[in-house]
Amino acid sequence: MPAGPGGFFFINEPAESRLDNKTQLAAGKAGEFTNIDVASFSIDKPDSSPADNQEKDNKSIEIPYGPVSAIPNRPDIRIFKTPEIYPIHGHDISSNDGEIDWKLFQEKSSARFVYTRVVGWRGPDSSFKSHWKQLADSKFDRGGYFKFDFCRTPEAQLETAKSLLPADPNMLPPGILLVNPEGEDTTQLACFKKSGMAKARNDILHFAGLVYQNYHKTPIFYGNHNNLSHFMDSRFEQYMVWMGYWGQAGVKLEGRNPWTLWQYSGNETVPGIGHSTESEVFFGTEEQYVQFKAGENNVALAAVN
Repeated sequence: MPAGPGGFFFINEPAESRLDNKTQLAAGKAGEFTNIDVASFSIDKPDSSPADNQEKDNKSIEIPYGPVSAIPNRPDIRIFKTPEIYPIHGHDISSNDGEIDWKLFQEKSSARFVYTRVVGWRGPDSSFKSHWKQLADSKFDRGGYFKFDFCRTPEAQLETAKSLLPADPNMLPPGILLVNPEGEDTTQLACFKKSGMAKARNDILHFAGLVYQNYHKTPIFYGNHNNLSHFMDSRFEQYMVWMGYWGQAGVKLEGRNPWTLWQYSGNETVPGIGHSTESEVFFGTEEQYVQFKAGENNVALAAVN
């Protein structure tokens, strides 16, 4: 089956599978509508890389059954199936979501995990402490994420992170949100321009290393595909990807790092939260989710290498 950039395919799944029952049930609820993203080149590789032969190579590519985020042995080819195919769902919350009815949310939601913002460009999220406490008493797996600040050193950002989010072996891998400050924040943009892209990338990687050392879990980089492609090069492949992509076509993420979490919507109606809730799926099976929670490595890349 040829796989072109941004191509869509209907997939008829085989009747039998070795996947667990919950995964098979999710896959059976709907036909597999798949968006395929082929990274034609990497920003840190020459144009003459082997990816130039992708059209020839893609003729023999088969899309795996069930929840996946890339083709085996071709992590540059990302797969986006209908969210219903992926059995493990979650949400991303912050102070922007306002007051949450936690009782209603727990009663109605089938989500497995919830990430909550710890700190943004304007300082600690005003709802974080409340969210973190409520999540501790809930049925959801909980995780926190930090918005990378171009005006502060990695060491200073880690100290803030440590003061707000205590290390907990039961929490999900920490997230690091990457946002291009251009058109978003003049102060952050000035700091970014002063440092330059090379130093910004080095600082982001340094911060990720500090986060790993403190929390003992592999961080996951969070952002839309444009922002992730803007900042990440091949050195980031040791870390996981949490990609925001709400569209139906045109997704591009350079490099060879498949997504671990996919934010497929920013306006889902979730009882207890509201009508503009950010919603995610995990790329794989129950066994892979256990590995993800342990945070020992880039579980999505390991699944296809």
